[in-house]
Amino acid sequence: MNRLSCAVATAAMAASLTAAPAHAAGSSATLPEAPFNDPTCVPAPEHPYPVVFLHGTSANASKFEASAQQLVDDGYCAYTLNYGREKWTIQSISPSVYGAADLLTSAEEVATFIDHVLDTTGAEKVDIVAHSQGALQAKNYISRFGNADRVNRVVAMGASLHGTTLNGQGEFLLKLVTAMPTLAAFFASTSAIQQLAGSAAMAEHNALPDTAAGVTYMSFYSPHDTTVTPNSASYFNPVPGANVVNLDAEAVCSPAAPITHPDMPSNPTMMALTKWGLERPAEETLPSAAACAPAV
Repeated sequence: MNRLSCAVATAAMAASLTAAPAHAAGSSATLPEAPFNDPTCVPAPEHPYPVVFLHGTSANASKFEASAQQLVDDGYCAYTLNYGREKWTIQSISPSVYGAADLLTSAEEVATFIDHVLDTTGAEKVDIVAHSQGALQAKNYISRFGNADRVNRVVAMGASLHGTTLNGQGEFLLKLVTAMPTLAAFFASTSAIQQLAGSAAMAEHNALPDTAAGVTYMSFYSPHDTTVTPNSASYFNPVPGANVVNLDAEAVCSPAAPITHPDMPSNPTMMALTKWGLERPAEETLPSAAACAPAV
């Protein structure tokens, strides 16, 4: 939900992951280049699951490039797509803006892509690293479409799970959206207005469980995130059998340096925490100082 505060506010994927950027037939999604979607990537034995990165609203996968490269260098294989392209909004003027389409349309694109990654790699499960709306799409893949058995871990940051109050602006903006939905969607995007706390779309998403038994979840949030507010909007609510940690990343790892919502995917501390989230033992709920430290 990278630009919400500045606004009024699926067809099968490509037959392989070799072309980049590639358009899926009947879909607006594109497949970025390296370090993502390398068909020759062979994961290290200790990292058998493909890592699927999911960007947020009014964004694209390039924000995760540095994080993905670090993981690839450590023996992971990284995959992603640019999902949720909306054609008829002010944001569509920029060809790099994705994550703006209807949430359920994007959910179908993401689900098709993850299934394709699993089919292509032969892996039993994926790990998901997600920012903002991407965390909601991870939830959709697991809870809406019943794919808990296909996901090992979810590592989220600035997760837009329960609707945002936009740092106190949300209630007023929701009234504007209700009065002028078409105009609001044109300026803010469909997904942006759907993610406002109290919207019908968020009520429908909130009816789904945040988590599923057998999956390990991490949600990193920050008091300096003024896009997804309050911080509790980013909490994964656990069900029995789900391993869940919701963590104030700034307080634990970066008390002297604010972590803002748009910068989370490329923030060095968040990149270190992403790796910890993918590797932490089930009983470990706080990262060590070493786990917080950015790579050198």
